[in-house]
Amino acid sequence: MKHTTIILLVLFSLVIAKDKAPSWIDNPPAGIYVGVSKVLESEQEARMDAVKDAKRQIIATLGGMVETEFVDQLIEENAKTASFTDSRVKIVAKNIISVKARDIFVEEVKEKSGFKKTLKYKAYAAVPFSKVEHEKFMIELVTETEAVSRSRLVEIEEKALQGQVVFAIEELTKLNNDYQNILGITSLTPQQSSLMKNLDQDVNFLSYNIRNNLRIDTPKQKLFTKLNHGIDENILINIYWQKDNQKVPVQGIDVEFNYPENSLNLNSINKTNKNGQVYLSINKVLTAKQINLDVVASFPDTCNIKPLQLTFHLIPDNKIAVMISETILEEKVIDSYFENFLMQQLSASDFQIIDNKFMNSMNTKNVEFANEGTFARLDSDKNIDFIILGSVSIDRTNKYMEGMFFAWSKAVVKVYDVQKNEIIASLIHGEKGAGNSIKDASVKAIKKAGEELSKQIVEKIETTEVE
Repeated sequence: MKHTTIILLVLFSLVIAKDKAPSWIDNPPAGIYVGVSKVLESEQEARMDAVKDAKRQIIATLGGMVETEFVDQLIEENAKTASFTDSRVKIVAKNIISVKARDIFVEEVKEKSGFKKTLKYKAYAAVPFSKVEHEKFMIELVTETEAVSRSRLVEIEEKALQGQVVFAIEELTKLNNDYQNILGITSLTPQQSSLMKNLDQDVNFLSYNIRNNLRIDTPKQKLFTKLNHGIDENILINIYWQKDNQKVPVQGIDVEFNYPENSLNLNSINKTNKNGQVYLSINKVLTAKQINLDVVASFPDTCNIKPLQLTFHLIPDNKIAVMISETILEEKVIDSYFENFLMQQLSASDFQIIDNKFMNSMNTKNVEFANEGTFARLDSDKNIDFIILGSVSIDRTNKYMEGMFFAWSKAVVKVYDVQKNEIIASLIHGEKGAGNSIKDASVKAIKKAGEELSKQIVEKIETTEVE
């Protein structure tokens, strides 16, 4: 009888509890968070949902220290299944999981649909999370966050010193983002604030040190080139982080090479190796003009670092000797128009014209019969790249009428590549000239032939293939 009375009293109290809402729902005491469930079919589900709502409110008061995607996971976890890798989330999880409801009130909600009545439940949970507990939580959070962040900072610097600079920069950005919301909490104690600010300074210092001390260089930026020839040595480019007196190689950086179109034939490696190096091989220079070869090392957009740039100056070193024998009316012209015009064209293409006195021994009257041996007998110490030997004369003349004469010129030119020991061009060209005298017509015929052949000679030299 006694036990029956106790059971009836308990049941009576539950019925009363469901009918009369406690005061803490509308006026929660300090440190009490009131969670309210959705209207659910199960009383047990309503109770659990109310506790989850209270936990969600507690997380909200922590100042956004947990990313949105973690909130539902935190609320659903229990002490046995909690497994967060992020230190900050792990601490929040432990504290949130540990909270318990001090009191729960459940009210019945009757829903009517047609003639059918359904009984559902709505629960209210009083969950304590006191200031003392919050302060303990903050101490643990700041201490653990600083320790884990400091450990990550050490690991990041070690990776940077191993050449993984891009990885280090990206990780420093992530690390900074991870603790910024804690650094911004106004309720931190001076000791906690100092701890976090020192961490922040060290992270920013390493990031600044890397970003502002990235370098690109090469042993030699000025290179002398020969037309239609390559450069024997590979060109080396270094990319590194200048840390104090140490050059730390930066690996995995994309590098591109920019140069005028149709000026170079080259092979290159376009990403730095573990030594922070890329190599460039110039197989052939396709122009006699100076070439500025720009090297651009680009970092991923996530690094927010301006590209590093370096310019190679490829300076033409093409030496050429020219001798054109010019004859008008059986008289040798001292100052050959053809020779002068040809040298002007070559100079405009950046060829170096050298003194041709060493060619005086050559027979310019028999240019058509000159061969490699003829040219090879010249002094090889002149360090010449090309020799041009030619003759131009008047083949025949004709008087058309009084005061009008015609002359036909014949020009023969051979171009010898000293480096290849080969005649690369053998040209014969004639032109017709008209004038008021035989000499006038002859001069015009020679000029026309000289101008046309000069263009052909320069083009032939610049387009000769090298094996």
